[in-house]
Amino acid sequence: MVTHRGNCFDFALKSRLITAITRQQTQAAKKRVRFADTHDEDSEALLMEPEPPDRPNDATTESSHVENGEIFPGAAERPPSAEDVDPLEVQEERRRRVGRAQDEELRWANLKLVLKGESSSLGYKAAREAWKMANRFVLSDDGLLYFLGENRRWGKDRMNETVLRLVVPTTMVQEVSQSCHDSLEGGHEGIVQTFHIVKADYYWIGLYADVERHVRSCPNCSSSKSHSQLRGYSPGNILAERPLQIVSMDFVIPLPKSRRGSTALLLFQCAFTGFVMAKAMSDTSALCVAQAFEECVYRRFGAPSLIRHD
Repeated sequence: MVTHRGNCFDFALKSRLITAITRQQTQAAKKRVRFADTHDEDSEALLMEPEPPDRPNDATTESSHVENGEIFPGAAERPPSAEDVDPLEVQEERRRRVGRAQDEELRWANLKLVLKGESSSLGYKAAREAWKMANRFVLSDDGLLYFLGENRRWGKDRMNETVLRLVVPTTMVQEVSQSCHDSLEGGHEGIVQTFHIVKADYYWIGLYADVERHVRSCPNCSSSKSHSQLRGYSPGNILAERPLQIVSMDFVIPLPKSRRGSTALLLFQCAFTGFVMAKAMSDTSALCVAQAFEECVYRRFGAPSLIRHD
């Protein structure tokens, strides 16, 4: 037990159980974290360092930025934006990803070895399959595989133009399909239009089938685009049970023009008895047909239950 107040500081240093620190040193080192395995020399150095002077109010902080003599607080903590990204670096990273994915797929990896002249490391069957399609592919300087496609132009200047289409491995087919269809540039086009968009720059085996499957499974396209409505079901062969229950009507046209100017013949037939009523017509509009029905059928026999026409 220490009885003298002056020996408390010496006791703390010798016992190494208590760290003596002043109030100013606590405020200056409030961000300092002391762990259990930290060496004791740090505490001794902390005790011996002088007290930091008070900062003036107009001093710049860590989060401030000085430019042309003006202070912009928080400029160093500005969130990242799209302007900070270099498009060339993004393009190079994409090319590296495609190259690694091509190397991981056996078909394209063997084809790359053949194009590099290293077919001796392949077996007979693998080398033979690669040589069969080697004349339709080329290898770029950075190791990317391209397909030699043809861009056919029709019309007066009909010609076949050779274009390079990037070979897409199986693991990246879904990503390319989403980029060409679901993105803002793709615009959720139909199957044929999306197929031509993808085919202009990319190649893989079964391209059309994969594009068709992706477009048909697109939730936005299936929910927003209208579908053809179902037509009404045919009533079938309805049998009449009494005279003039069902009346069929149809036109006989064209006919030679009569003296009264009639060029059509409107026929009404009872489906039960086969009784036929005819009316010569010079005008086949809806109003004239309704007037002929009233004159030939309704005024004579009343209204039928059903009128059939084509």
